[in-house]
Amino acid sequence: MSSEHRDRDESKRLRAESDKLKSQLWAVRDSFSYRLGNLLVEAVVSPGRNTILLPYRLMRLCVTQFKKRKATSAGWPTGKCSTAAKPALVDLKHQIPHETIEAWFRSADYTGIRTVVARDTNLRYANQALDNIMHIASNLEPYRYRLRIDWATERGRQRTWLLYFHSLMVVGYLANAAEVSGDVRYIQKAAAVIESWCDHHHRSAVPPGHAWKIDHAVANRVFNVVHFLRACSVLTDVRFAGSFFEKVCTMLHRHGNWLLDQANYHPNNHGLMASMALTQLALTFPGMDCDGVWKEAGIRRVRERIEADLSAENVHLEHSAFYHLFFLNLVLQVEDYLETRGVTLFEPVDETVEEMKQYVAYMVKPNRRLPMIGDTSDGTLTSHYGNPCVIYSLSEGQEGVRPPNNSMVYPDAGVAILRDEWKKRSDFCQTTYLMFQSKFLTRGHKHADDLGFVLYSHGEDILVGPGVYAYDSSKYRQYVRSAQAH
Repeated sequence: MSSEHRDRDESKRLRAESDKLKSQLWAVRDSFSYRLGNLLVEAVVSPGRNTILLPYRLMRLCVTQFKKRKATSAGWPTGKCSTAAKPALVDLKHQIPHETIEAWFRSADYTGIRTVVARDTNLRYANQALDNIMHIASNLEPYRYRLRIDWATERGRQRTWLLYFHSLMVVGYLANAAEVSGDVRYIQKAAAVIESWCDHHHRSAVPPGHAWKIDHAVANRVFNVVHFLRACSVLTDVRFAGSFFEKVCTMLHRHGNWLLDQANYHPNNHGLMASMALTQLALTFPGMDCDGVWKEAGIRRVRERIEADLSAENVHLEHSAFYHLFFLNLVLQVEDYLETRGVTLFEPVDETVEEMKQYVAYMVKPNRRLPMIGDTSDGTLTSHYGNPCVIYSLSEGQEGVRPPNNSMVYPDAGVAILRDEWKKRSDFCQTTYLMFQSKFLTRGHKHADDLGFVLYSHGEDILVGPGVYAYDSSKYRQYVRSAQAH
């Protein structure tokens, strides 16, 4: 490992520790016991005015603590916007009629990131949702209910299932179907799901942990609810109960403050998704963004993640072919979104994206499948990303531009990809391909596979990795990540 890379890792580690300590210090200083002790000490050490004002200050402290506990018992996180930025819309519903809030939502600019795209399968999922069958994600069991959704369900559920359950993916499917078909039934069902989720979190003394423990789920909820509001702005003839948009307003505001809280920001691809969600909230609803702190933090963190999570050769650092593609898709989404809003990420972003795409051309195996390195499932590459070399790889050399080298080495990423040659047409899959890796850059999605490799030759996989299995803590998951499985 180079000294430059060690310095960068050490700098990131120290920055993460500093942020953690700041968050812990703030939590201590904001605690009831600290503030109570501080008042008593001031009254004893500096008597006089402090002693006279002590009863008033104690009463004010108790009222503040009571309000905070009431908010916590309603199931909402209590993260702060900033010391100088009070949540401008937290009491908005008490100041103006709900019709004004509804009109404000309907007139907002919803150009942006959407979790669900228009596909026939997603329309099928929306139709199932009308029959109270919630599609969670591919290869995951759907959720069926009769009268109401049990948002507290956790027993026997995998972490991935809970993540997408609380992502409100069904809202995205329904919003998409409403936009495509113009059928108000889809949007009414989506509204019922959102209101059910909000009501549960207002009533529940102990809200389900996975709703807030996983930043990925929080970000997805923002994307899906904003997608729903976009559909509402198109279907102008649909109407809701007066309190509905007030609930959505409060929900999104609290999500924005949660995403802003440094303690909830993680330096990985989840952090990029959370930053994208925060940016979208800030640009879509500028009235919620106190002094522009959401926008500033969101765009800054997006830039941080793109710079920190890629190697010098612009290879994603999570040791996984799948997550390189996942990260590339996120970068393309956020770049396109910000471009529509007149925001430039940074000047070399086009070069960064093109190098990420070029890596894909070398990374994909001759049979168009992904090498099972790290947390990568046995999937097929379907998008060429408009890159001529990727087009060449996916078309078996019949289209696009032949990559300039047979083999490539990426020292900073610790990856070497070797081919005997780039064949054409019927002989394309007869190539011999080897992918080798030899660095530990991050724990996320990495297996204990240092010095490991995958080998493909003449249309067959010779040596492969074990893949993901599942994102849980089972003994099988522990095994596929272990050195014994590689």
